[in-house]
Amino acid sequence: MYIAILFTWSLINTTTVAGHHFDAGYYANRAGAIASVQTPLIVALGMRNNIIAWATGISFEKLNFLHRMCARTVMVVVWLHAGGRIYLGLTGPISASHGFIQAGYWSAIGLAVLVLVSIRPVRKASYEIFVLVHLALVLVMLIGAYYHTKRFEVDSYIWPSFVLWGFDRAIRLVRLFIFNHSYFGFKSGLGTFNATVEPVASGFVRVRFRRPKHLHWSPGQSAFLTMPGVSMIPFESHPFTIANADLDHLKHDEAQDFDEKKQGGEVTPSSHGKDLVFIIKAREGFTKRLGDIADGQGTLKVFVDGPYGAPPRLQGFDTTVYIAGGSGVTFTSPLFVDLLHRARVNPSACRNFVFVWAVRDLSHINLVYDDLYDSLKQNLPSCNIDVRIFITSADVDSIPPSEASSANTSAQQDKANEKIKRLPHSTVEIGRPNVHRIIEEAASLAQGPMAVSVCGPDSLSNNVRSALRGPAAGPMSVLRGGPSISLFVEAFGYAVSP
Repeated sequence: MYIAILFTWSLINTTTVAGHHFDAGYYANRAGAIASVQTPLIVALGMRNNIIAWATGISFEKLNFLHRMCARTVMVVVWLHAGGRIYLGLTGPISASHGFIQAGYWSAIGLAVLVLVSIRPVRKASYEIFVLVHLALVLVMLIGAYYHTKRFEVDSYIWPSFVLWGFDRAIRLVRLFIFNHSYFGFKSGLGTFNATVEPVASGFVRVRFRRPKHLHWSPGQSAFLTMPGVSMIPFESHPFTIANADLDHLKHDEAQDFDEKKQGGEVTPSSHGKDLVFIIKAREGFTKRLGDIADGQGTLKVFVDGPYGAPPRLQGFDTTVYIAGGSGVTFTSPLFVDLLHRARVNPSACRNFVFVWAVRDLSHINLVYDDLYDSLKQNLPSCNIDVRIFITSADVDSIPPSEASSANTSAQQDKANEKIKRLPHSTVEIGRPNVHRIIEEAASLAQGPMAVSVCGPDSLSNNVRSALRGPAAGPMSVLRGGPSISLFVEAFGYAVSP
């Protein structure tokens, strides 16, 4: 609809008296004005802190695809404007020798290159370089557009973009100071981020540091981390999902409702309850350098900006299903752990839990083992809990059940296998999870609304979507009296704000 509206406004009523259709004399300047009006919208959709996200409750990273869509559409409209002016001829007061015309072309070229380097393969190939190029090209585009439109007294369409950009940066700066102020000389005991960096499994790094008392988050939210000792660019920040639940905050929120005698003993929060924990997969660039530090069991200073995101609130669902692939567990595990603790206080929070995690190697259980173990060992007689861990590595022949002896595996796998044996309510299987069967079984148990939360590769998310369209869980199932199902997808991806 957005694309159709822009091109309709640009090209409607462009027929001359002589009957020439799409006359450049009509659409050229109009397309330029329409493109200029969209500029603040493009900037707003790409910011971490923006009014659209606050008004809709949709987090900025989920608005980012609209940011890219608007930019790509406006790029075409801009070149419709530029092409029309070239067709009419750049002569006299609008000749190419004038600075405002040159500024316009620099702006159009900057936007075109920006769109090209923003496609997914380029972003994935080198995220750090993309961030720098993105920032530089945005400045070229906006400054050029401002000087171009100022000549025609329509610069009021452009300068609000700078205000929005400054507003976002100001909020980031305030948040950075609030959550890291002891680093700047205010010794209150809050915000001293000497992070511990350690390898937690093959190819994964755990970053852990004590959170300030005034920092709280919802399970599934993310934060931007700035690590001057790792980054090549000063104050370069990267987004990572917070891998643990804020159980310390949860305990205070529900203290009045908690009765230890009725619930069968004390709540034992995770050992990470007062910490911020991030699980980061070491790939290239920034994360590879972080992995090198972790190999030496290093420590470093970390600045945190967050939390961000609008994760699902799963209280009130009769059945919840969590499906994760690899490091996607950093999204599903906090949701699972948080709701387990809520169900301990309030049994009506959820009745059935199904937690599915597919990993390549058995040692990856270490990513969130402590949190899972501390939560699952609690007594929840009113809940049905089913934890399934799938090992997808081709070189693993068999995994013994909890009552069997260890297989002939490496020492690391033996240790991981022993951990899984101690994990209550859990089973281990070889191969990829049969998502259709898992969802069908969960739907058959549900006596009320059901929620499915998934995080992992696109193939996993697509399998879950396909299963929810099937006869066992799709619309026809609901018509036959089956549960209504809500799907929450957290996708792997790269997002950047200008």
